[in-house]
Amino acid sequence: MRIWMNREANLVMEWVTDPHHDRASLFALAQRIGRTPEAIVHYLRRKLPPELFPWRRKPRWKKEEELALKQRGEVNGRSRDAVYKYAKRKHIEPPADGDEDEDSQPLKVTFVAESLGVSRTQVYRWLDQRLLRRFKGGVAESSFVALLKDHPELVRFDSLSRDMQEWLVVMGYENSSMQVKEPSVRGLLKERADDGTPPSSRRACEASR
Repeated sequence: MRIWMNREANLVMEWVTDPHHDRASLFALAQRIGRTPEAIVHYLRRKLPPELFPWRRKPRWKKEEELALKQRGEVNGRSRDAVYKYAKRKHIEPPADGDEDEDSQPLKVTFVAESLGVSRTQVYRWLDQRLLRRFKGGVAESSFVALLKDHPELVRFDSLSRDMQEWLVVMGYENSSMQVKEPSVRGLLKERADDGTPPSSRRACEASR
C-alpha cells in the first residue's frame, strides 16, 4: 500500500474544508495529487467521522425498514444495491435480482462509461462491486440512477459536456449550481438513440413542458 505523504494529506483536508460551491471535483483533486478517487475516499473514511464526510450521508436504517426487507425483500426509498448491501451485512437473505420494470432497458457499458466520464474497465469494476447491476447483458438503468444518487463523488462531472451534465442532473445527480427542470414523463432513458447515446438536455426539458 502506498504511504500517504503529508503534502497529499494536507491538500485533501484543505479540499474537504473548502465551501461546497468552490470545491474542485474529486477527480480534479485526484489528478492533482496523483491518487485515484477511490483512494481518496478510503483515506477520508479512515480519517474523518461520518458527519464530516464531503459527500451526502445516507440515512440510517430503521427497524421497520429491516422488517420490510425481511418480509417483502424490498424497502421503499432505498435503492436495490443499498438493500443488497444491508442484507449482506446483516446476514439477511438478499432479494433476488429479478427482472426490471417492463419499461426498463439495459444500458450499454460504453454508454455508462461515457455518461459518467470513466473507463469501461471502471464500469466493470463497479459491476463486480455491485455498485452497478447487470441486466440482460448490459447495466440495469435503475442501478445507474442509484449510482448517481448514492455515489455522486464517483462521477467525473466536471469533465463532461454541458448537455451531459444537464442530463445527469435530470436523472438524479445532485448539483446545486445547475438548475434543470425535471421531466414529467417516465422512462427518459428509453428515449436515447438506438446507439446508446442519451437524449439531449433540450429534449429532456421539452418533455417536462
